[in-house]
Amino acid sequence: MGKGYTAFTCDLSATLRPGQINTQQVRSENTPSEAMLPRMNSFDWANDGGLVRPVSLLLTPRVFIDRIEIVATPDLEMKAAEVNIRAIVRNNLDTPQTVRLSASAQ
Repeated sequence: MGKGYTAFTCDLSATLRPGQINTQQVRSENTPSEAMLPRMNSFDWANDGGLVRPVSLLLTPRVFIDRIEIVATPDLEMKAAEVNIRAIVRNNLDTPQTVRLSASAQ
């Protein structure tokens, strides 16, 4: 369950039919909840509901980076930062795969 700015993905591989017209539908749900922001009726933006940002269909390789999480903790006195990077790699193949990831500071 997500709200507002929550990104999401959905693997459609099992439902797509190559060489045919495929129709996919996306539905949004914004019932107020105590478990998710905005909590019930306490928020400071329009309660428009629905999809208000672009939706894209992404074709990915069978093994791909699904998500990257970056947390930077600055040290202003030292003019430096500690940066932690976590990459979530998805393997849609039936066999284990080896991937190599790297990051560099500029």
